[in-house]
Order: sequence, then structure tokens, then C-alpha cells
Amino acid sequence: MITTTGLDFSVFGELKGRVEPMYSKYSLVPVRGKFVKLKDASGRRRLINGEDCLGLVLVWSRTRGSLTFLQLIFGLSRTGIEVYLRFGKRLLMKLLSRVINSKLGMPTRMSMEAYKEAVKERLPALEDVGLSVDGLRLSANAPGSFV
Repeated sequence: MITTTGLDFSVFGELKGRVEPMYSKYSLVPVRGKFVKLKDASGRRRLINGEDCLGLVLVWSRTRGSLTFLQLIFGLSRTGIEVYLRFGKRLLMKLLSRVINSKLGMPTRMSMEAYKEAVKERLPALEDVGLSVDGLRLSANAPGSFV
């Protein structure tokens, strides 16, 4: 579990408990970039459940976005993977934006200095580095200066 999703069973279970009610409440396809609440449970059954959709997003984030690998694990076509992945990422972002401890933000000035010292201690050639980003090619806004 930790290797594929980056989470242990307890944390995954907590997220699953929050994702599943939202998963069945919204349409898979956004309208003008926004979620659409479903009026009833009619229509075609979904190919995967909320737990699988959460797992799909977490595994995608750990495998650097290899859709072929996800097709093998989840047994869906490329189109199915893309639809559920887009929906799952939007759902997870909506959920995590509501949880105060999961929001991204810049560290305080004191924390930044501590990070800089830790990096400099480990890698003396890097003098003014306090943060690094690794993983997928996600866009991020960069501030003008940390200090």
C-alpha cells in the first residue's frame, strides 16, 4: 500500500471515508470546469468505485503519470483511465481544499531559515536553498523572494 499510494492503510481509509460520499454525489464530466451534482442515481453504473478512484489518483501521483502502467493495474482502457483520473484529481483537490491541515502554503520566515540551514548542512554547495520540488510536472506559482 505504501509503495503504490504513498499512504498507509489508516490514512488511506480516512481519505476513502471522505471521498466516497462525494464520489457518488457528482457527475464524472464537469460542465464549464465545475462539478455537477447528480439529481438521482439513474444512468450507467460507474466502472470503478470511490475507493478505486482514490487509489488511481494516488498511484498516478507515485508513478509519474504512466497511463500504460495504470491501465495494467486498474484494468481500464486509456480513455477510462483519463476520465476517472481527471475526475479523481478534481475530487481530491475539492476535498483537500476544505481540510485546513492539507492546504499548501509558504512556510514562515523562521521555518524557511531552518530549512535553508538543513539543506546547507547536508549539501554545502547549495547556499541559499530551502525548498525543492520533486515528482510530476505540476505548475506552481513562484514568489519573488523567500526572505
